[in-house]
Amino acid sequence: MRRPRIGLTTDTVYLPRHGKTYAAQAAAEAYLRAVRAAGGVPVLLPSSGGAEEAVEIASDLDGLLLTGGGDVDPKYFGEDPHPDLRTIDPLRDETEIALCRLAEEWVVPEQDRVECCGVWPDRIPMQYMLHRQ
Repeated sequence: MRRPRIGLTTDTVYLPRHGKTYAAQAAAEAYLRAVRAAGGVPVLLPSSGGAEEAVEIASDLDGLLLTGGGDVDPKYFGEDPHPDLRTIDPLRDETEIALCRLAEEWVVPEQDRVECCGVWPDRIPMQYMLHRQ
């Protein structure tokens, strides 16, 4: 029996190597272990290829895990940046929002969705009203 393949979003990280710094896509090992422990096979969904590529890969998967990262750009909430705003990764935001739309097509029950940073990322594309905490 084939194990379920679970897509995980990635962070852009910068690694020193041979005196230079290289960008790489990564997910925390804890996420990979958790997917394996639950009987799944983790599949990384790099945001560096853009939303369209990530959705193409994810379309053939059995599940999706948004791993969380920097702050979501406040433009998605119709707001200006807050002074406490941390790192924004526009490509990751676009990718995760597109993946959330794909998950909507899968009809993921709300109890199976995970809250991150005090918001439900899947509600951003559905244009729910969100407020800063």
